[in-house]
Amino acid sequence: MGIDFIITKERKFTTQRDAAFEEQLAAQNLLSLLPDAKVFASRCRLIGDQMPTVGDTVLLYKTEDAIKVLLLNRHIANVMTSDAGELINLMVASNADIISAQISEVRELTKICIVRIRNRT
Repeated sequence: MGIDFIITKERKFTTQRDAAFEEQLAAQNLLSLLPDAKVFASRCRLIGDQMPTVGDTVLLYKTEDAIKVLLLNRHIANVMTSDAGELINLMVASNADIISAQISEVRELTKICIVRIRNRT
C-alpha cells in the first residue's frame, strides 16, 4: 500500500505542477508585450573609395534597376541582386521607397558591406 500511495500522489503533483506551468506561460509579461522584430541583412557592393564605418546609418533607396545605399546623401554602394529581392518585398509591404539601415560589417578587401534593417511586426 505504501508504494501505491506514493505513485498516486506523485502523478497528482506532476499534474498540478504542469497546469501551473501552463498558466505561467500563458500569462502576459513585459517581454510578451513587445512587438516581434525581424532583422534583415543584405550584402552591398561598395563603389568608389569612400568606406563607411560600422554603425553608420544609411538609407536604402529603391530605383527601377537597383537598390542604392546612400550615406550622407552620397551614393556609396548598391545592394547585391541576390539580396535585393527580399528588400524589395519589404519595401513594397511597407509602401516605402526609402528605408533606413545600419552598417554592421565592412569588408575592405572585397569592397562589400553588410547592412541590417530592423522591421517591427
